[in-house]
Amino acid sequence: MPIDTAQRKASHDHVVLFYDDDEHLVSSVARYVSDAVEAGEVAVVVATTDHQAVVEWARLADGF
Repeated sequence: MPIDTAQRKASHDHVVLFYDDDEHLVSSVARYVSDAVEAGEVAVVVATTDHQAVVEWARLADGF
């Protein structure tokens, strides 16, 4: 399930995402990062090089 920016309570919250497949991971992380950037916030993502590249591609495909 994608993480809604409104669900975050404070700027120091941490989110852990468990996923069943890469598609779920990529869509959730891309949305989380995009929501943070749109809100003028910071998102830190720890990911493998392959996952990082796919998340960046997904954000670009969505116009970010």
